[in-house]
Amino acid sequence: MKKHKKPLIWGLVGNQHIGKYSVAPKMWKELFALKKMNIEYVVLGEDSSSKISTKLNEKLKDKKFIGANIALPWKKLVYKFCESIEDSANQVKTINTIVRKEDNFQGFNTDGIGICTVVKKLTPLKKKKILLLGCGSSAQTVPFHLINEKVSEIYLYDIIGNRARRMSRKYSYLANKGSTKLIQLKRKDIEKIMPKMDVILNMTPCGMKGYAQKNLLSKREIEKTKNNCVGVEAVYTPYETPFLKKMKLVGRRIVPGVKMLVEQAAESFFLAFGKKLTIRERGIMENIAREELENER
Repeated sequence: MKKHKKPLIWGLVGNQHIGKYSVAPKMWKELFALKKMNIEYVVLGEDSSSKISTKLNEKLKDKKFIGANIALPWKKLVYKFCESIEDSANQVKTINTIVRKEDNFQGFNTDGIGICTVVKKLTPLKKKKILLLGCGSSAQTVPFHLINEKVSEIYLYDIIGNRARRMSRKYSYLANKGSTKLIQLKRKDIEKIMPKMDVILNMTPCGMKGYAQKNLLSKREIEKTKNNCVGVEAVYTPYETPFLKKMKLVGRRIVPGVKMLVEQAAESFFLAFGKKLTIRERGIMENIAREELENER
């Protein structure tokens, strides 16, 4: 009788409720089935740092466990589990992907790569002016990749003022070396710089389902943008946030957060399995995510 090989294990690490609201499990399970890969998908959800640490240590001992995507609030904690870290993640000590290499974990952050990939499908980034709204955990590696893409200016704004200041300091050397200007903004300054923005990246939770604050930019501010300005959203629920709806209403191009989610997943898949997802496979993952979000309404 032929023995079936035990499946490899890939997973998601987050808070204790992440399995209930994340679209990632459905996306990954469908992808593995589509590609006929014998991989079990697990969710490690805890609100206690000691409990999530215990679970990760157990998985590290399991040779079948090949890695996971890391969600809030554990991106900094899991960083400490990694033997080696890629450059952008090491810059900010925050990761969203771990991959087993022999008996150790390697840490990566695919947030910035995911954003740059989706934007470049609409416009080249070289010499562009970028408005980065939100300098929290999900935005930490974004300047690294934008600077490497040789953008000319990155305008930083966060409702918590010292976040933008810290981000500017963190990347000042790399920016100067690459001839990219980093400019910190106060809220009152945003309207003045809107006419020259090529890309607006919303990395805040504004507009997210269940989040009180829905609007960060006014319709008047958005109307001042260039006709070819691109609006990019990190939030993926709802599919079109108030920010994207306003951009669309005035004829600007938009990138919903689901597209960024798929590109981050595609990069994680490549890091773990050494294979790039096809356009068709990316499209299937996006459709699955959209269907899941529609079912949640």
